[in-house]
Amino acid sequence: MGCEIRRVLSWLLLLGAVILGVLFGLGMFNPPSAAAAIRQLEEAPGQIVYQSRQTLKDQHGNNWQAIAFKRIRADGQTSFELRLVGFPGVVEIDRSQPLTLTNSLGKIFTAADASGDIFTEVAKPEPNVGQYNLQPLLPQLQPEIPLVLTLPILQGVAVRLSVSPLLIQEWQTVARADLVAGSHIIRTYATAPHIALMVRYAALTHPTDLVLELHNSLRRAI
Repeated sequence: MGCEIRRVLSWLLLLGAVILGVLFGLGMFNPPSAAAAIRQLEEAPGQIVYQSRQTLKDQHGNNWQAIAFKRIRADGQTSFELRLVGFPGVVEIDRSQPLTLTNSLGKIFTAADASGDIFTEVAKPEPNVGQYNLQPLLPQLQPEIPLVLTLPILQGVAVRLSVSPLLIQEWQTVARADLVAGSHIIRTYATAPHIALMVRYAALTHPTDLVLELHNSLRRAI
């Protein structure tokens, strides 16, 4: 009876260790991966866009859509821009001024207006939509330091939008998206070594029949 109880306890401890290893491999105990929020679009043959979409609130509680995207053209040229979209009729963006980015350490960056790239009728741009060139700034942005975006408008106080470190990390992931594997590939890569490690550990510390049973159970679960 004592041997049987020890065998059951050993099996439960081993199974718990394997489950924890798999969960860590999947990243379930880590912050959400930035790569999971990135979308890939094919605008034209040979032209790919990677983008991230997040909603930000300004100091008045109004929602803004923040779309960061990297465009890779057929000739290999790339660009990285940030598009900010507010509710129509709420504000009119002043495109004669750049977007200002201020980090929590007081360092200030400016991004040039690139809104002319998104309107077919340049003379009649949407007043609530602005687009800015972030490509020169990306190497200077530190993902662990939050930012405040200051968006100039034609009337009233400039719009302020807070950007979290996680979102900055997401933008930088978008910037190198063509070099980073998709989230499902990363998950598979992370899971397999953890399972293999657990099975090898079990082979050293548990009876052979128990290891075989564990191995077969894992194969059925994957």
